Amino acid sequence: MFHPQQRTKTYGKVVGFTFSFFLFTTIVFFMLSLFKKIPPTWHYEHIALGLLFVLSLGWLLRKIL
Repeated sequence: MFHPQQRTKTYGKVVGFTFSFFLFTTIVFFMLSLFKKIPPTWHYEHIALGLLFVLSLGWLLRKIL
């Protein structure tokens, strides 16, 4: 049976998570840039990949434990 409310809830979670991830990544990038804690050759994508790696580790640990 079709449940539009469940689909909307799932869509909202995905959009909210994606928005939160990019907001957090932007804040971390600007903080690290401001305090000169990242190499000058690094860009936003490097920080996003690092945070995705940490996120993946957390997800994996949750699945294992």
